[in-house]
Order: sequence, then structure tokens, then C-alpha cells
Amino acid sequence: MDAALVRFQALTSRFGRELAAASTSEAADTGARANGAAATAPAAAAAAAAPAAKATGGKRKSPKRSASTGTLSTADGTAVASDGAGGSGGGAAPQSQLSLDSEPEFIAFAGLTADDDADASAELLAPTPLEVSDRERAVAAVRSAVHSIWPDASVEVFGSFATGLYVPTSDVDLVVLNTQSDIQRGLKALANKLSMERIAQGVQVLAKARVPIIKFETVDYGNLAFDISFDVPNGPQAAVLVKDFIGEWPMLRPLVLVLKLFLQQRELNEVYTGGIGSYALITLLIAFLQLHNSRRPAKGAQKKGRVKPPASPLEPCLGVLLIDFFRLYGRVINTRTTGVSATGGGHYFNKEDKDGSGTSWLTEGREYMLSVEDPKDATNDICRSSFNIMRVRSSFDFAYQQVQVSFES
Repeated sequence: MDAALVRFQALTSRFGRELAAASTSEAADTGARANGAAATAPAAAAAAAAPAAKATGGKRKSPKRSASTGTLSTADGTAVASDGAGGSGGGAAPQSQLSLDSEPEFIAFAGLTADDDADASAELLAPTPLEVSDRERAVAAVRSAVHSIWPDASVEVFGSFATGLYVPTSDVDLVVLNTQSDIQRGLKALANKLSMERIAQGVQVLAKARVPIIKFETVDYGNLAFDISFDVPNGPQAAVLVKDFIGEWPMLRPLVLVLKLFLQQRELNEVYTGGIGSYALITLLIAFLQLHNSRRPAKGAQKKGRVKPPASPLEPCLGVLLIDFFRLYGRVINTRTTGVSATGGGHYFNKEDKDGSGTSWLTEGREYMLSVEDPKDATNDICRSSFNIMRVRSSFDFAYQQVQVSFES
């Protein structure tokens, strides 16, 4: 784990210089925009970065522009207005100007300005064989403890470890299935067993959570953090879906890793503290990529009957995609009226009438909450517990503003 943290710190240092310097102003900015409803983000701000450049032989190419500007639309074509959370309307905002070869002074998460750099950044976070072995041995130890209590139970790995989208400090997510035991008693029995065998330390049993879990760190194996749930099979199913998404969208991996670091440094990556979990983040990213304006059919393309024109190629610059992601979810989308879905090629929906049959996803007193449809269960809102969503949105918007300011200066 120590070697992994060294790489983690190296990467965040590379990404964080300019926004870290500006982090003291973020607290006031965040609190003002959230109208006092959200706590300020931690001082450990992660966001943008050192220049990442290629040799150009002394020549500078024209900057490339983002293709993300424009208004959002629901599935039926209704325009989605901005809620003004980030100070922007639903119309076009200033376009991001990036050049892969021009040594820009400031690009959010510099490692993502070109595919080669993105691959290098992802490689920096890739686990070593020893780290993989530590995780596998820790899972085997927990599995052995489970089988000593419930011989016929199965222990499944899901989440970031199962999909490969984990950073050095990511939790290991396990689910225990087929225990034929009361969940509350099962949680306590396993927690006691793990402690007695000195597998776990700092054990917490969150029995009253929406999904009851055990949280702990391993005594050995690099002090890995574990979350264990009982009889909830949708976790492994979601892991399979995420792997399919990664196969379809190769740029998903570096974007997920960077955004996980971004949220983790601001303590906004845990659902039980009101942040956005990995599954919700991946779903938001998938919908964003599916609906990115660069994929809109070229002007002049005509629909033939009910068949839509083919989508244009996705914007290839990962830096542009990251900045556009911050803009979309930080300031453009109106979370009071509009939900997000990655199903059917991606679409936005009306929270007051999600499916046209009167089903409302509005929660009285929490109309501001972001609603995200679970790709595996159309009735499940995977962000319904993210009560700190205003802090998340403010952090995204702050990162976007810093990039814009740097381009205009």
C-alpha cells in the first residue's frame, strides 16, 4: 500500500498545483453558491495541473475547441434549462480551447490532454503485482472467515476491484450471499469473527444504513479498507455491466480514475457521507459520453423515416471531455427538474413524470437532489442518498471556472 500511496501522491501533485493553490478561495465560493446548505470542501483540493506537452519543433498549432456547448434535451426533445447553480444558463458557455501540442499553461488534470498522457497517468495508478496479490490474499482471508460461519455461503467481489477501476486507496467491496441468516445477526457474527482472527481492525457495523455493511481495515495486507454487505446481488451484476461499458468506451477508465481522485480528495466519494459512489459516477460518465455534443450528427444530416442519422465520432481529447463533464454536472443541468439515464443510448428525463405514466422522482424538501437511473433497475435512483450533491456540483463548477479563467488570462 505504501508504494501505491507514493504513486497516488505523485499523480495528485502533478494534477493539483494550481487548484491546490486556489483551494482557500473555494471554501467561500462553495458556501456562497450553496446558500449555506453545504459545508465547504476540504483544503485538499484536487484539480488541475502542470503543463503536459509534446515537442512541436518550435511550432504551435491552432487550439482545438470543445464541442460541448449547447443546450441539453430530454428524451422527447424538451430543452433542459440550467438551474443556475454554477452561474450559467442553459445556453452556450465560453468554449474550452485546448491544444494537444501547444504546452497550455493550465489544463484540468494535465495527464489527460492527450491519449498518450492519459495512458501514462492511468499506468501510474495501475497496481503492482504485489498490490494485486495483497488484495487477493485479503479477500481469501475474509472468504475463509465467512465459510467458517456459513459453509455454503458464497463471497463475491464487486465494485472497483472487480472492474479494475480502483485507485490505491479504494475500498474492496464484497457481498456475502446465501447465508440463510438474519442480516443484522450475520453482520455482527462476521464482524466478531474478523476481529477475533485479527483479520480486521477498526470494525464498524452500519446496521441501520440503507444497505447494511461492515467497514474495516485489514491488519495485514497493507491495511486495505473493506466494505462487506449481505444478500445484495446487484453489486456483482453491476460490475459485469461496468466491464461492458469499459469495453465500449475505452476513455472511461482514465476519466473515472481522475474523477475518483477528485472526489476522494474532497471527501465526496462515499455515499454514506452524502457523496457520489463509483457506480453512480460511472453511470454519469456513460450518459455524458453518450450525449456529448460532439456525437451529434453533422449539420445537414437528414432523418430517414424514424431512423436517426448516425452519431458523429466522440471528441477524442480527454482533457476536453473532462472539462465538459465539469461544466455539465457543475452548472448546466437543472437537477430540480431533470434526471439522467444511461439506458437506451443515454437520455435526460423529467423528474416530475419520469416515464410518462406519472411516476415522480421528486422528493419533498430535497428537490435539488440529482436523480440518476440505475442501468440495471429502472426504478432505482442510485443518487438518492447523495445528500451532499450541492457540494459535489460546486466542486465541479469551481474546477470548470479555474480552467476557463486560465484560458482567458
